[in-house]
Amino acid sequence: AKVIEQAVSAWLQRRGGMVLPAYDYSGFQDDKAPRLLALLPQDSLVLPDLLTACHGRCVWIEVKLKTNASFTRLTQRLETGLSRRLWNHYLAVEKTTGIPVWLCFVHEREREMRGESQRTLLGLEPRFYVGNKMGWAGMVFVPWDKMRVLATWDELAL
Repeated sequence: AKVIEQAVSAWLQRRGGMVLPAYDYSGFQDDKAPRLLALLPQDSLVLPDLLTACHGRCVWIEVKLKTNASFTRLTQRLETGLSRRLWNHYLAVEKTTGIPVWLCFVHEREREMRGESQRTLLGLEPRFYVGNKMGWAGMVFVPWDKMRVLATWDELAL
């Protein structure tokens, strides 16, 4: 997955941004997600993959590589998603740091990267799955078609 984060980092840099790859701080043999540490370990927060800075603004960016968007009968839309545990951590990272968090989904079949700020995604009616069929913490699904196209597969040089 580091290849995707590196491709997005290079894309951001070509557009004039500077990037701190938070995933570089992932512990011995990349065995831990980078965290914003708190006094009590259970209060520490998983960080998004990248911190980017451009023109006096910083943004956290979480990059997710997926095979494709899936049509969901319940919502009658194409959706993509991430773990509910990470979703909650990223909301807390934004609240704690004051820096917006963007979720970016790179899809192989659609050959593009789409994304939005997590705050914007909250307004696009995400679907929260609570159960253990897709991981112990559940999932959050967001509408693929309502997110803006940020880059094509070719622009990411994949």
